[in-house]
Amino acid sequence: MFPLDEPTTRTVIRAIDIMQDEEGIDLPLRDHPLLRLQRLDAIQVEDVTGYTFAIGQLHRIDPPSYEARMILIVIDLRDRQTWEGPVTVYPVSFHDEINDVAEIGALLAKGHVRKFNTLIQQSLAKYACGWLAELHTAGYF
Repeated sequence: MFPLDEPTTRTVIRAIDIMQDEEGIDLPLRDHPLLRLQRLDAIQVEDVTGYTFAIGQLHRIDPPSYEARMILIVIDLRDRQTWEGPVTVYPVSFHDEINDVAEIGALLAKGHVRKFNTLIQQSLAKYACGWLAELHTAGYF
């Protein structure tokens, strides 16, 4: 599996920390699409349990349609008292329902990573770096 770089991981951590203990929240930002953050399912990566995490800009709220949505695997080993410790984030997929674009770097089934494609994950990681930086610069987190 190919992880995100350190600065991009820090941006994902900011998004996760905004959620606190919520399973999902919507972040409005004037003149921008609504941003939806969701903690999804538990996932086993090698010997560690993490969870899938979705970040998506909504094009339509009901039924949900995404202008851009990225699914990530988060392995958060931070101590819950000090919030110190390692966090690793792996890109899984990107979807743009408006332009009918989808890129899948890992196949997940029954709480496990079944297959992954390192080249696609590298491409997704590069895209995540730019896209999440844009979301941060825009003021979402």
